[in-house]
Amino acid sequence: MKILMIAALLCAALQLSLAQTGPDTLSLDECLRRGLEASDALEAKRHATNSAQFDARAFAGQRKPSLALKGSYNYTSETQDLTSAFPSAPGFTPPKIKFGDGNIYDLNLTATIPLYAGGAIVSREQAARLDAQAQRYDTRADSLILLHSIRRAYFIAAGAQANQDAAVARRARLQRHFDELSSSRTIGVATEDALLAVEASLKSAESALLQAETAARNARLALGKLIGEPSLEIFPQSVLNSALAYDAGYDPELIQQRPEVQMLDARIEQRNRLRRASIAGLLPNVGAAAVYHYAKPGVDMIENEWMDYYTLGVSMSWTLWDFHEARSRAKSQEVLARSLSATRSDVLKTFESRALTSLETRDAARPVESKLRERLQIETRRVEMLSNTLAAGLASESQWLDAQDDLTIAELEWISSVVALRLAEADYLYAIGR
Repeated sequence: MKILMIAALLCAALQLSLAQTGPDTLSLDECLRRGLEASDALEAKRHATNSAQFDARAFAGQRKPSLALKGSYNYTSETQDLTSAFPSAPGFTPPKIKFGDGNIYDLNLTATIPLYAGGAIVSREQAARLDAQAQRYDTRADSLILLHSIRRAYFIAAGAQANQDAAVARRARLQRHFDELSSSRTIGVATEDALLAVEASLKSAESALLQAETAARNARLALGKLIGEPSLEIFPQSVLNSALAYDAGYDPELIQQRPEVQMLDARIEQRNRLRRASIAGLLPNVGAAAVYHYAKPGVDMIENEWMDYYTLGVSMSWTLWDFHEARSRAKSQEVLARSLSATRSDVLKTFESRALTSLETRDAARPVESKLRERLQIETRRVEMLSNTLAAGLASESQWLDAQDDLTIAELEWISSVVALRLAEADYLYAIGR
């Protein structure tokens, strides 16, 4: 009767797949949160995104007026002199006019603004903003990869823990039966052959338990690494038999919304903007400047004193020939945009195939799990019946041991089917960008 109670408790435990409790026991949501926070790769991507945003702000500043304070000093060894043409006379010396003393000082405040650049500055600014946008989508894509890895590692660890629990329960059943049989052997009721058969099965169960413990420990360490705790064993807290939340059917629009696709859209548009900026390099550049000077000498070289004055001006530059440099840069950006378009098409096909495959795998795994759960219940009842008939002397030890082996196989196959179902659900969530 005790064996029957153990079998019933084991079946219930496997249905719920209760995890360990302790300071390192985490739910799936907590593992996902910690993984996103602890990822150094995502942190690096976020810094790259911030850098791209500052680049965009820098390009935006090129379209606006700028103000600069400048100062200069120059010395000229020769200066211009002007001597009066009046003839000298007694008591009269013709005046000599000197233009400066060779020392030139200039403090100025300069304001400049670009008036026309053919759209080059605007296009470069837009390209920089698209680069920042693409970086954000790239970070989101990497976060989806991490979430997918954590989900898979979580359910693999939960499955490994369930396998360990099943191995513990099998060993306990066989140990209890071996102890009872040893007592019966002492009083001459059980045979030596039956005792040896149970002992051999017990040793096999102990070996399987050691292997299950190692596999579970490795799975927990792998989960810990993904959430930033490589030295800790993380015990899954959620029940293995609970499906992941998203259960809607396939929608092609979900693939269009994947961050990889949106990132490529931003990169394609970025290349188009850079192509426009290259073409704009063939157009004239016009700028204006207003400068306030405080200089010595100023505009009055004769006085050679400090004075203030201002200047206003407009400048233009136009590259007439550059050996096709600008056109080549524009063509290069056009080719890169075409390459990215081809990559986008391939990414769409890849994730569409992954979504349909994982959805089919998920839908096919559900009835398999249901059938194996029913088989586990049947094997549990069969062990219960054989335990009763064995106690009544109507069954052999070999029949009972065969039933125990069949129950163990049913347990492991059911656990494997549940893990496969959870992994298929995780794969589908990743394929649709969840």
